[in-house]
Amino acid sequence: MQINIHVGGVYGNKETTMDRFAESFDSLSDNLKARLTIENDDTPNSYSVDDLLLLHDKTGIPITFDFHHHQFCPGSMSQKDAFEAALSTWPSDVRPVVHWSEVPECPERRRLHAHSHSNFVYGPINLFGHEEDVDVMIESKAREAALLFYRERFGPRYHKSSVVLQ
Repeated sequence: MQINIHVGGVYGNKETTMDRFAESFDSLSDNLKARLTIENDDTPNSYSVDDLLLLHDKTGIPITFDFHHHQFCPGSMSQKDAFEAALSTWPSDVRPVVHWSEVPECPERRRLHAHSHSNFVYGPINLFGHEEDVDVMIESKAREAALLFYRERFGPRYHKSSVVLQ
């Protein structure tokens, strides 16, 4: 079982904030440390995978890559490079988890709330050849209906990874 979190606010200086986060991480129980993952953010100037790689180097915390968030806070990396960099932070005996969501379907909602999740996932989910290596957590407003829609649309032939709801 994972406990996936965002680092939180930048508070004027990312490096100093990440140092404080790393110090706090050191005080956690080993049981909690083994379950914690960090996720890239969806707001510019917040924590991209670039930033989280620095925090991973200090703490060893694996990075849960969120495809939707990356488009709003890409740092200096392409989607593929950030995805693969996040995968590389996971222990070899643990199957990485990634998050997938899409922008809202409604043009007006997309314009006003681009960071929101869509009701459904229309795919296809592009895992850059890592379909057998990761589990995908779908984040959508329609929950179970979105997962069933996706599975019906693409079927088991398309993905060898687990595609589940978050």
